[in-house]
Amino acid sequence: MRYTATPFKGWTHGKHVKRDTAYPLPADSDLEHAAFAPLALGDTTIATVVHRLQRAAKSNLPILLHGETGTGKELFARAIHAASARCNGPFVALNCASIPEGLIESELFGHRAGAFTGASTRGARGLIQQANGGTLFLDEIGDMPLAMQSRLLRVLAEKEVTPVGADTPIKTDFRIISATHRDLQERAARHAFREDLLFRLHGLAVTLPPLRTRTDIGELARRLLAAEQTVIGRRLTLEPCANRLIARLRWPGNVRQLRQVLTTAAWLSDAPGIRAIDIETALESGITDMMAGPANAGHDAPRHTVGNAAPEDARSLLLLSLRRNRWNVSSTAREFNTARTTIYRRMARFGIVQPNLLDS
Repeated sequence: MRYTATPFKGWTHGKHVKRDTAYPLPADSDLEHAAFAPLALGDTTIATVVHRLQRAAKSNLPILLHGETGTGKELFARAIHAASARCNGPFVALNCASIPEGLIESELFGHRAGAFTGASTRGARGLIQQANGGTLFLDEIGDMPLAMQSRLLRVLAEKEVTPVGADTPIKTDFRIISATHRDLQERAARHAFREDLLFRLHGLAVTLPPLRTRTDIGELARRLLAAEQTVIGRRLTLEPCANRLIARLRWPGNVRQLRQVLTTAAWLSDAPGIRAIDIETALESGITDMMAGPANAGHDAPRHTVGNAAPEDARSLLLLSLRRNRWNVSSTAREFNTARTTIYRRMARFGIVQPNLLDS
């Protein structure tokens, strides 16, 4: 029987260390297709990434995943593991940014009994040993302390690890996948990241596109919403106006933010389908305040086009901008690249009233 890592169940937030157990795949399942199918939904850039990773998964190449926060780097790492010859082994993940510098050494390399104050009396196997025969995923590798980078480099070069307080190295056999949202070459140039370690990690490097550039956002939203149906207890659909609004927002938190907003909208809505107003409510509910950024926030951030949008979309976009800018009409006008008088006319047409005028 063939096994692979725990199946994808969406975008979850767990502890900084994860070690998956195995589950059986159907005998006639195509391993690569089963691993990457949830990730390839029609976007050409993602399709190219998947094609490269499918080929690389069969090898033992170290893989470096680059992308903004929330683009799904761990999901892609799990897919690589699941499609590899190591799929029967463990998938062990460590978020290098979420663990204190003083603890990362013992977490990663393990320690002997009594090696330091507070150490376990029985010692502990580090994550590198736990990943033996499988895959070690180091998320946010760009935040790893320099001292730990040196030790990791030695492990990768010698294929052995020496626990804290031990004298004898232990042989290891694991595949390393790392991920970061930082520019490691720039950090290496500033001596904030070891260049020789970067060469070790850079067997194959791929960049995951931000959600705002993906053409499959509608299908992705439907998949994410469908995954919540069992928990919420009813069939969930997206109204066309909600689909259009989702496609127009920048989603600085990427897929992680999209799922969070959809989940919140589904719980708060009492309508048969999720509407644009439900998305607006979820964005301002306090679950997340990462709303669509200003039009000049990045080179790939398109200008808002309220004038050409459907009425329900135009009102949603205008309202979001006004709230984000704390009802500063001048700032909103700059965001839409139009005159203040135009914003006032649109507010009147859509029945949008500034809060300070409601009692007038």
